[in-house]
Amino acid sequence: MAQITLVAFLGLLWRIFYIQCEGRRIFFTDESWYVIQAQRLVTGHPWTDAAYFSLQPSAAHGPITSMLMAPFAWIFPHSSIGLRPVMAVVGSMVVVAIGLLGRQLLSPRVGLIAAIIAAVYPGLWIRDGLVVSEPITILILIGLVSVGYRQLEKASLPLSALMGGLLGLIALARSETLLLAFLFAVPIVVVAYRRLGASWPKALLALLLTGVVSMAVMAPWVAYNQGRFTHSVLLSNNLGHTLAGGYCGKSFYGSQIGYDSFDCANKAEAAARLKSKDETVISGIERKQALSFASHHLSRIPLVMLMREAWMIGLYHPEYVVASSVTMRQQSWATWLDWVGFLTLIPLAIFGFLEARRRQLTRWPLVMLIVNTIMTTAMFYGHWRYRLTASLAMILFAALAIDALLARRQSRQTPS
Repeated sequence: MAQITLVAFLGLLWRIFYIQCEGRRIFFTDESWYVIQAQRLVTGHPWTDAAYFSLQPSAAHGPITSMLMAPFAWIFPHSSIGLRPVMAVVGSMVVVAIGLLGRQLLSPRVGLIAAIIAAVYPGLWIRDGLVVSEPITILILIGLVSVGYRQLEKASLPLSALMGGLLGLIALARSETLLLAFLFAVPIVVVAYRRLGASWPKALLALLLTGVVSMAVMAPWVAYNQGRFTHSVLLSNNLGHTLAGGYCGKSFYGSQIGYDSFDCANKAEAAARLKSKDETVISGIERKQALSFASHHLSRIPLVMLMREAWMIGLYHPEYVVASSVTMRQQSWATWLDWVGFLTLIPLAIFGFLEARRRQLTRWPLVMLIVNTIMTTAMFYGHWRYRLTASLAMILFAALAIDALLARRQSRQTPS
């Protein structure tokens, strides 16, 4: 544990250094929304339109990130990018959590290796330099995976309830992670109880408990938004804007196929705002427009989905992603490192998966995290930020691979 803590501390120092390299945003971004909402939570008028600086109700993103940042916004009321070191601390907590998860699933040495990878992996620290939802999301995700594996070892109703609570929290951090309920939580609970010889009614009871607790966690946010908008809000009002950018001419044809188009999304929002200022109405108009476009270009969808995966992996036009990040004041060298880091993880993760298979370790829950990334990318577009769930699984598999390589090297050096 002391070694993992030291790795996390060194990772924190690097993250704090990287924050100094990040520039102040010149456009309205997700970070702007989270920071403004955190500030408004402590100064009045919470969850109101930050993009247009009005007091119209807003639920453009989930509430967890801004809620956790609110105490720091109260301490530093006039700070914006000055809140970024808080995320650096969260990032160092992620390093510790990944190390502990590696210890739980495999061995102390694998846990240490996983922590080292997490500390240096650009796909993590590049997000820790911003006030965004990814660092908090992956921290909750680690807890969810840990509880899931404990459930497989010894199924219990308290663990089912805890899993439901974590599912609710992670959905409030990033709404697309709700897919994990079907890909990860449901199979975990069912397999855990059936493996122990429990009857189907007991397994369904545990599954019901997981669902009820997750809904109970999300309920205050859902209830708060009832009556604030024309239509109901489940988790956020961002779906329409997301679809508008991913389902249009520029994202279906030409060199940008498979990626999202800021032009399409912004034009769709501008047109929708001429009809209403209500976020749910705007999102509904954008969603209807995107689905209409998709229905008229069905033959392109398989190719578009394939290209989305190519973008996400980094096999197609990484220089475009780098150029886009520069316009958002992110350092180009950091984005290129993100590209290199993910491509480096892929062969290590594959080798680690094969090693886990050789050792007869339970692999499918981690594979479901990778499937989550693949499905999210296919539905929306090839942003590198959608790698989040896959990155956790790949870091753990890569740590196992390195551990196996070290073990083989030691065995060759040991005299017979």
